[in-house]
Amino acid sequence: MKRFRVLLSFLLMMIISSLLLTPVLADEKNIINQKETIIPKNEKVENVIVLGNDATINGEVKVAVVVINGNLQINKTANIKGPVLVIGGQINQEIGAKVTEPIISLNLNNETKNSFILGGLLFLASWITRLAISILLLLITVIAGIATKHKWTSLPEGFQMKPGKIIITGFISSLALFALSVLLTILIIGIPIVILIIIGVLISLIAGLIFISGNLGNQFRIMEGRPKWLVLLAGTSLIVAAINFPLFGGIFLLMISWFSLGLSVSWLHLKFTTRRKKP
Repeated sequence: MKRFRVLLSFLLMMIISSLLLTPVLADEKNIINQKETIIPKNEKVENVIVLGNDATINGEVKVAVVVINGNLQINKTANIKGPVLVIGGQINQEIGAKVTEPIISLNLNNETKNSFILGGLLFLASWITRLAISILLLLITVIAGIATKHKWTSLPEGFQMKPGKIIITGFISSLALFALSVLLTILIIGIPIVILIIIGVLISLIAGLIFISGNLGNQFRIMEGRPKWLVLLAGTSLIVAAINFPLFGGIFLLMISWFSLGLSVSWLHLKFTTRRKKP
């Protein structure tokens, strides 16, 4: 119940801030002002919300104290039983003052503003980059599927589909390729080979995405009789959406990468053994 009252107080603060209400909204339990506010020593109130001015607390506040664009003075006779939030001002608390909940102060000076702006720009850049990569991955998968005439959406004859085994194969192959790439990079002259390995891994990823997306899209009845590129687009969209899911998305992308690499390695192995058996 107490947490609900605290939350209600902060919501009330946000509503009042947005509507710029006048200071007449005050009663015996809630003090809401846009002028300097002083809570006397023996007075008990529920909330104190002051916008654009200073506040001084000498008495008891049961729920919360919120001061925006003003300073807060908490004297030694004060007893604040809820959280204290000050935005754009300073807090001065005398020794002996009782505050049982956290005190939060956000002083929006130039350094703080710059930090907020920088953080916002980094977040925006990260979001735009992720969006661009997602769209690019979607387009490449669909275009590659169309270019290969959807041959990669089905398995070759004689290929045994065991997802667990394929993922393990991809995992082991990725470790081997990583170790080989590190060794070749150290030798410097092997860097072109490393580039070829990276290109090969990317091609295997696209091939795996085409296979998974095509089969995933076919699972929906609404896609029955639809063009193959549309089925591929639907499946790829679901995969890209899952990849962008926080935390789970990274693990999902890793599993798809291992599956794709394992699928490519298994296909190459099948093709090699089939050729050797031919007279």
